[in-house]
Amino acid sequence: MKAIEVYSTYAQDRFVNSTGQILKESKGGPASFIVNVLQDLQIPFTIYSPEKIVVEILLTQNGEFGRIPMAPQKSQIKPAKNKILLISTLLNEWELLAGSSPIYLDVQGYVRNGTDFGKKQKWIVPKPLWGSLICIKGTKEEISCLDQEFLDEQKAKRQLIITRGALGADIFIQGRNFFIPAIKTTDLPDTVGAGDTWFAAYVAKQISGLGAKEAAEFATEYVARFLQGKNK
Repeated sequence: MKAIEVYSTYAQDRFVNSTGQILKESKGGPASFIVNVLQDLQIPFTIYSPEKIVVEILLTQNGEFGRIPMAPQKSQIKPAKNKILLISTLLNEWELLAGSSPIYLDVQGYVRNGTDFGKKQKWIVPKPLWGSLICIKGTKEEISCLDQEFLDEQKAKRQLIITRGALGADIFIQGRNFFIPAIKTTDLPDTVGAGDTWFAAYVAKQISGLGAKEAAEFATEYVARFLQGKNK
């Protein structure tokens, strides 16, 4: 099994209401959820992370929406040879470079504006990078921020995952596609970390030898247990 290089970010999550009142604070960021999954599944990895970033999370009846009061400094990804890269950011704090290493990428940070709760922006994926992106993952809204030509090629030649929250996920694999329904969970205080938990479990099982469909089914069951744990 090849080791994973994780390029991600830790955060101080600050939960607020519509008036800006701080409801609670906790350690978070995509890096924390990814590391928990890889450790639990005993996947060898190395993590690279810049300084911890403060993220304000607005809790609403329609979900959670984040903004980042102070943009982080950018760092450059310099992967070792024969490594698999798992990248999940808060903004674009990790500069993507084309190379020979296969990349599993959550696009959430690259399409997040960061200045306002939930605001998105277009992201043109650099063409030299296309061939390295084994897998792209994002919500329906996040994926809509990417160029259609890139998305069409990603669906046809590699992997594209479109997550739909409580509905499940659409998986496109080299011209084939299938739908994975979500496992219903109720009365959750929030769903923060669900996307990164799902993606890390999906990548872990793929590099362990499972097919994409089986890895997605495992990740769906895994994230359901993660979410149920929020009720405890």
